[in-house]
Amino acid sequence: MYKTEMRRFLTVMEFCYGFLFGVALFGATLTFLITPDFFPAVLFAVCVFAFFIFLAAIVRYCIIRIKLADQMLQVALETRDLQEQCLQDKTLQVIQHNE
Repeated sequence: MYKTEMRRFLTVMEFCYGFLFGVALFGATLTFLITPDFFPAVLFAVCVFAFFIFLAAIVRYCIIRIKLADQMLQVALETRDLQEQCLQDKTLQVIQHNE
């Protein structure tokens, strides 16, 4: 259940990333077309684009952190399983040696 929920959340985050990137392009174009003067239009369009790209970068950072945390969890679980298996093997060897 953990994997399914995480995949859903990551899918939503990926959608938000793409959506924010699209909004950045659309917003910059729209503000450039609506603003009557050229120089303020360019500045305002760049500001709008930068704002939404910043939001998209934050979303991307969260996605990367979630994926890294999941990989670290998987490595920790595999390490624990290997340690338990090694401990069981050593215990079995000691028991066989004592007999």
